Amino acid sequence: MFQIAVNFVTGRCHAARWEDPSLPDWPIDPARIFSAMVAGVPRLGDPDRIAAARQWLEWFERLAPPTIFAVPRPQALATPFTYAVSPTEMTNKYINPNRDKVHLTATPLIDPVVLFRYDSDLPETLVQIVQELLSCVTYVGSSESLALMYLSDDEQHARHAVFQPDPDGDVNLRVPYVGRLVHLDAAFADLQRRDRKAYERRTLAPGKLVRYTADRRSMTLRSYSDMGEMFPLIFGRDSRFDVDILRFTSATRSVRAAFLHWLGDNGPEELTGHKPHSNDPTDSPHVAFVPLAEVGFEYATGRVRGVAMVLPRRIDGSLRDRAARLLQQIEGVAIDGKQYKTTVDLNSRLFSLSTSRYRTESLTWATATPIVLPRYPRRAETVESIIASCFTRNGLVAPSEIMASHVPFVDGSIAIGPYRSRVPGNRYVTHARLVFDSPLRGPLMLGRHRHEGYGLCLPAGDISNGSSC
Repeated sequence: MFQIAVNFVTGRCHAARWEDPSLPDWPIDPARIFSAMVAGVPRLGDPDRIAAARQWLEWFERLAPPTIFAVPRPQALATPFTYAVSPTEMTNKYINPNRDKVHLTATPLIDPVVLFRYDSDLPETLVQIVQELLSCVTYVGSSESLALMYLSDDEQHARHAVFQPDPDGDVNLRVPYVGRLVHLDAAFADLQRRDRKAYERRTLAPGKLVRYTADRRSMTLRSYSDMGEMFPLIFGRDSRFDVDILRFTSATRSVRAAFLHWLGDNGPEELTGHKPHSNDPTDSPHVAFVPLAEVGFEYATGRVRGVAMVLPRRIDGSLRDRAARLLQQIEGVAIDGKQYKTTVDLNSRLFSLSTSRYRTESLTWATATPIVLPRYPRRAETVESIIASCFTRNGLVAPSEIMASHVPFVDGSIAIGPYRSRVPGNRYVTHARLVFDSPLRGPLMLGRHRHEGYGLCLPAGDISNGSSC
């Protein structure tokens, strides 16, 4: 048994389906892997090594279809982005400008590594030439899909599903077949003909079609934050949006005050955040209010578009329904002396108001609002170790990597400086980037005052083209 790994170094796979170029080709076809290796053969230079590589490829095309370890179809993780380019804007001489449309499909990947596992054993005498050939591959699919290929002993990654050949499977993938190397040579020679017309179709067949089935049950068990469902309370379109991310606590505190007004006296501590008949903070998980701001995408302005009520993941069903009804009774709030109309909208088309951004799964998270640490670092203690303690205090698995910074990791957020004078108690504040060994499902909120919006995190790869914000 041997295994080939493909690492899409840009975090995206640029490849389209053969039969429908508007759809992403994912998981990447094994036939594309074979074609990439054939394209890398001339880079070996030495005729003897080229001959050895071609001999191995003739053996390789006879192998049974591999087992593939890759993230599931991308729409469950991130949105593929497909756009058509007018051929007149391109210089490819094989494109007919009067007929053709070129679809460029980019698939964002949460885990950029794909593993192809073959049941046959790789002879020891061929290991060196195979490694050299794989090192000659620079891209897979489109030339935009920069990739590293190498022999790998890796086990299945946490985000990987297992794609296995199955006659009854629902995923169609193309694999190499006996004679594929000869057909690729003939197709390349045909493209090099001097008398070839630009509008002539390619002579290459797409490859042998094999059905696969995806087993998502094999994926590593995910961890969850202690917070769960989110209800967005959005500001009306007739309001002037002048609440920025720096003053988000004005919005979250105003909404919380309106919520408590409708709740009345002596409400349950899961909704009030205080112990019964007392102003002391409760030790139980309780409702939080966080800003929904224009952050996390290109050209983000940082304006607060609304406030989300976040419920504890293990809240009682009756309390959940009561909290949702109370939020719907709020028709407006006063923020910094100005009145804003509000409404609950679970299906807003605005990207900045989508709560699914915060509730998704990711290996990497970054703060949209800064974390307020429970104390200043002292002696040998570091900011990173204090952030890690915020996870253990809430019963969460700490990240494997923590990077603290005074500047934000998320577009639209702002640096720490202006926050220092606004945080209660003159606490230490910082932005952070967090990397986990296994996927974490949000929403993720950390540190002191997290129930009023501090320490709110976004998946680090959560992006948009900004057209819907």
